[in-house]
Amino acid sequence: MVAVGAVAALGLGLNAGFAQAASLKVPLTTANINCDGSSAGGTGTGPGTGFVVYNTPSSGTLIANVVLQNARANTTYNVRLIQSAATCGQVDGTITTDSFGNGSVNIKEPDIGTTAFVAVNNTNNPADDYFTTQVVPT
Repeated sequence: MVAVGAVAALGLGLNAGFAQAASLKVPLTTANINCDGSSAGGTGTGPGTGFVVYNTPSSGTLIANVVLQNARANTTYNVRLIQSAATCGQVDGTITTDSFGNGSVNIKEPDIGTTAFVAVNNTNNPADDYFTTQVVPT
């Protein structure tokens, strides 16, 4: 489970240059992370994989296309696009997987921070969560 708490800064593990790029694809992992993007230790039990494609159009909008593959079938996941401690607990969308465990959602919100990452949480089993493998600059 991701800890919701005070965050000094979201500046860990940045992939320099994303702010100038049109998009960036980042894999999802079951490795547990905190609200600041640092490792929380341990891994989840989710069977699948996936990725997030981030886009930052010049309009000041951040778009995250979140894709789950071979996750738990017919399961609903809450998706959080985390840009600061204030947005860590905010659910921005949901993915309900099909009978193969596949699903996706596009999250679009104002770009309010300097970094972002995604957490995908199984609504029935918190140990079955996915997180992006890095915090990205926006």
